Amino acid sequence: MSPRDQQRPTTDAALIGMGCRLPGATSPVELWQVLLDPVRAQNPGLVSDPLTPQVLRQVVWEALADASLPTRTLAGTRTGVYLYAHPTSYTDPAELAADLSGHLRLKGPVRTGPASVPLLHAAHYDLRVGGVDWAIVIAADEHQDLTRAIALVLTSTALADRHRTYAHITGTWSPQNRDEPAHTVSQALHHAGHDLERVWAWHTPAHDPDLVHALNQLPRPYGRGPELCALPGPLAAPGGVRGLVSAAAAALALHHRRLSVPAHPTGGPLGTPNAPSEVHVAGIQDRSSQGTSVTVLTSAPRLPVPAHHDPVSLPQMCTVSAPSLPALAQAARVRAELTPSAGSVTTLADTALDHTDHHRVRAAVVTDNLGGALQGYRSIQDGRPNSHVVGPRVVPPVPPRLVYVLTGLAGVHPNAGAELMRLPEYAEAVEEARQALAEHTAEPVWGPGERLLTVQHRHEATFVSQLALAAAWRARGLAPEAVVGCGAGEPAAAVLAGALSVRDAARVVAARSTALASLPATRLLLIHAPHERVASLLEPLGGRVHVALHLHARAWCVAGPGPDLAALSHTLHDQDEQAQLLRGDAAHTPAALELGPGIRDALRHLRPRPAEHAHLVTATPRPAGQPLLDATYWASQTAAPAHLGAALRLATTHERPSVLVEVTARTTLARTILDTVDARHDAVSLSCDPGQFAHALDR
Repeated sequence: MSPRDQQRPTTDAALIGMGCRLPGATSPVELWQVLLDPVRAQNPGLVSDPLTPQVLRQVVWEALADASLPTRTLAGTRTGVYLYAHPTSYTDPAELAADLSGHLRLKGPVRTGPASVPLLHAAHYDLRVGGVDWAIVIAADEHQDLTRAIALVLTSTALADRHRTYAHITGTWSPQNRDEPAHTVSQALHHAGHDLERVWAWHTPAHDPDLVHALNQLPRPYGRGPELCALPGPLAAPGGVRGLVSAAAAALALHHRRLSVPAHPTGGPLGTPNAPSEVHVAGIQDRSSQGTSVTVLTSAPRLPVPAHHDPVSLPQMCTVSAPSLPALAQAARVRAELTPSAGSVTTLADTALDHTDHHRVRAAVVTDNLGGALQGYRSIQDGRPNSHVVGPRVVPPVPPRLVYVLTGLAGVHPNAGAELMRLPEYAEAVEEARQALAEHTAEPVWGPGERLLTVQHRHEATFVSQLALAAAWRARGLAPEAVVGCGAGEPAAAVLAGALSVRDAARVVAARSTALASLPATRLLLIHAPHERVASLLEPLGGRVHVALHLHARAWCVAGPGPDLAALSHTLHDQDEQAQLLRGDAAHTPAALELGPGIRDALRHLRPRPAEHAHLVTATPRPAGQPLLDATYWASQTAAPAHLGAALRLATTHERPSVLVEVTARTTLARTILDTVDARHDAVSLSCDPGQFAHALDR
């Protein structure tokens, strides 16, 4: 393109889809996580095979699925293919591009070139002048015997309102006659209609001294310089892919309204963008022309989300089943072909769950985007491992018993459930529990995403999160046949067993937490040893150290004075035995005995009722009836040791196998629960982590 062509003002381009095979990232979601946490890039996640048409097709299919573009709708359309493939690739780039265009039955131009970013600029130009309606820009290379690839799907902004848009591409400039970087940057910004003051960040594969120098040469009327963000090392490795990755990083930063880890500031500190349209720039040293190619991206307007698309979906379980393993591969192939037309991953998951036959050979893909679902189904079809795939497995003819295990405070954290508040049933349960708690305290009740400032907040967060998680599963038709409550998890367990109403359980939470807040924090020591060993350790201490929590035959939590616990810890470590010092409240220790009268008085009007499900508690591990959960019980429970192992064994005496579900804000005891019961049972964690929440559904 000539400079005059590059400046022709018409419609902008919108980046609406991405697919990738990069270090640590096989989807846009994972790429953003790598940009935020570069350590993730150490996990290759790449294919070791040579670059082939099949590899490119897979990445492009995922990019189209991410854009909610069914491949069949592109047949016969003016869709251009713009492909860069490293010169050392085994297949000719022109053949790869022609194969892809022919496979999708496209009618647009097919272009290849010696660098990826000028091809992105060519696609931008073709969209601006109306030469194409859609553009697929691909870069692939082979680095250290691994194939890296990225595909971007663009359309004109006139068509973008039907899609989730990561960012708009508003200006481009490729160097002409070895332009100085400062000139290239100025031309790209002029092309986009912006000046440097509107630019909040520059994205570059690696720290580029020429680019920094160019930025410092440009006028900055208000003295503020943009932030220079470099890609993590594995993504910035030499090759043609990194130019498109830099543009994708800029688009993701705009889409998420935050920066990844910055490399160098070129001026003052980055302020909070408050302009209606933020501006980011991707600059790349272009080896083919020995200059810096510049792409200007701006944030897309926050438009109402179309009904057919769900760009902020939580991870969903997309199932597939068949009578046999060969049939499962065929079913997965059909699912993969239908995935792009689903519109959203939520629709895809709901369709798979409610409108298909359910056979005994099953697998599932857990993902929050259509590209990940497509990739997972292809992995099931080909029998390849995939971290997002659960199974395949054969389910038993008789379903196992579902046993909920509600544990204490160990897993609670400030953001517990903040993402799950997008589920209406979860949010409604949270508000019901918070309103019940508010009746018994003059202080603000904790809510998801708020800081845990007091002992009461930790107990409130445990209660609220456990009831909301159970409500979310109940909305999916899952309810327990038995419930085990442990420590601070017992009030919520009583609600799920039908032994207390939410309002009465909230009274218990308020009374227990207020009483425990009056005592100082307690030191605990977690010991991994058999009963005889623990008894021999505690005997010389004359009753100063007590068992607070018995997890299973080889796991005990003891409480007592700090010096005694420190001495015990040193003794165990010296003999290569496992021990860990912890901090907690005074529950389940002799110090809490003095709290009994106050708790009994606060709960004197409590009205327990017969449990609707088998209900076991760890303070007295035996089936609980109406007399057990009165005020006297809660007064003694606060100080009594918790025997989780004994309660779990009682809960699994039924002849049918059981799945024990740890209901907790964050997984803490799922492994311990599994170690406590025999091999015919299984254990999973139902937590506030969206990924674990979806994974647990398939167990």
